[in-house]
Amino acid sequence: MSWVNAVYIDGASGTTPTHQVGDLLVVIATRWSSSAPTSVGSGWTDSGSFAGTYAMRIGWKIATATNDATGTWGSASSLYVGVWRGPLGLGAVAANSSSSSAAQLPGLTLQQPGSSLVGTFATANSQAPTPAGCTSRWTDGNDRWADTDTAVSSWSAQSI
Repeated sequence: MSWVNAVYIDGASGTTPTHQVGDLLVVIATRWSSSAPTSVGSGWTDSGSFAGTYAMRIGWKIATATNDATGTWGSASSLYVGVWRGPLGLGAVAANSSSSSAAQLPGLTLQQPGSSLVGTFATANSQAPTPAGCTSRWTDGNDRWADTDTAVSSWSAQSI
């Protein structure tokens, strides 16, 4: 697995980062509401929604072109789009949001052999830290994409 690129989109749709056919595209659609965005963009696999202070819906797809679009994510305030080369999909999905300065990252058992953990981490008013065991890949000041850079079978819960 190798990191490619990411982009933050202010709104419910936009242009994906540069990518190739076969790349894994992951979108985390967010909303400052207790209810998650209502739908994923056309052609994306819905991996679940998570309610909380900062509600979100996560989706993914394998790029079929070099200009795959995000489509429109119903009622989303913003999109975080990450691109990795090599993975065949998402092994597990979990999320948590908190209005405090620390968030509890849930534990996971990855469903695909040879999976790497990838995620976006955000804090309300400062740079999100990189979780232990991860490599920071991209940041926009408050938000961060990070991954384990190697295959793992599980992830232990931790606070950031």
